[in-house]
Amino acid sequence: MTLNSAILLLVRCFGAALLAACEGRLLATYLAGDVMLYLMQKLARGDMNYWLPIEGAMGLFVSVVMRVVVKVVADFTGVIQLRHPGELGGYYWTFSIMLALASSFVSVRVCFEQGMEHIAIEERDAWMLTGVMSGAWVVTFAVFLLLMKREYRNTFFSMKKGKDVIMDAFLNANDDAVKANIMGANRAIWLPIERQVKAWVRSNWWRWQAEKPEWLTGNVIAKIPIDFIPTEDGRVRKEKREKSLSRSFANMLKKGGVMKGKRNSLGLAQSAGGGRGGFGGERGGGRGGGRGGGGLRRVEPVG
Repeated sequence: MTLNSAILLLVRCFGAALLAACEGRLLATYLAGDVMLYLMQKLARGDMNYWLPIEGAMGLFVSVVMRVVVKVVADFTGVIQLRHPGELGGYYWTFSIMLALASSFVSVRVCFEQGMEHIAIEERDAWMLTGVMSGAWVVTFAVFLLLMKREYRNTFFSMKKGKDVIMDAFLNANDDAVKANIMGANRAIWLPIERQVKAWVRSNWWRWQAEKPEWLTGNVIAKIPIDFIPTEDGRVRKEKREKSLSRSFANMLKKGGVMKGKRNSLGLAQSAGGGRGGFGGERGGGRGGGRGGGGLRRVEPVG
C-alpha cells in the first residue's frame, strides 16, 4: 500500500501543479469546495463530532480541524485506514479517491484549453503521465483487494457512522473492559445512550471498588463523568485521583528543573562534606595538640 499511496500522491500533485500554473484561484476554489462538500455531508448525517474526548466549543473547533486534516491527507495519500467510520467513512473514502483521480484529468484539460504556452510539458505528455499513473494506482489497488480478506472488502462502501461504531461497541460488548472504552470518546457522540452508560457505571461501581479490576486505572476513572459515580464518597475519591493525575503531569513538566536542583544540591553537599572534614581535622589537631602538650608539660614536685 505504500506504493499505492505514493502513486496517488504523484497523480494529485501533478494535477494540482498544472491547475496552479494555469489559474491558482481555480485550484483554491476546487480544494475549498471539495472540503466544504465533505463537511456538509458529515453535518447532514449528524457525524461531525470527532472522537477525541474534547467537549464544548473547543471540541467543535477541534472536530472541524481534524475533519479537514484527515480529508486532505486521504485525498493525497489514500491511506486505507482513513476509511474507518470514525474518519472519512468507507463510502466517502472511495468517493474521494475517485474524485481525486478524475480531478487530475480535468486539470490537464482545463490547463491546456487555455493555451498556457509557458508550461514546460507538452499536452500529449501530460495526458500520458496522468493516464499511466492513474492506471498504476488502479492496478495496485486491485491487487490489494484481491489479497484482502473477503469480509473486509465491503468496508470500502460502508455507510456506517463513527458514532454508531462507538455506541455499538458499548451496547454489544459483554466485557466491562471493552465497554469502558466509550469513556475515551467524545461524550457528544454517545449522548443518545448516555442513560445506559450511566446506569452501567452506577450498577457496577461498588463491585469494581471491591474487585479492583486491572482495566479500572486512575486514567479511566478520571474520564468517567462525575455525575455517573454514585454517592458523594465516590465522587470525592474521583476528584482526588484527578488531582493526583494533574500533580503527576505537573511533576513531569518540572522534572528537568528537579534534576538540575538535585545536581546542585549534590555539589553543595560535597562542598559541605569537604568543609566538615577540614573542620574535624582542625578540631582533631587541636585536641591532639592540647593533649600532647599536656603530656609534655613539666610537673613541678610538690614540697
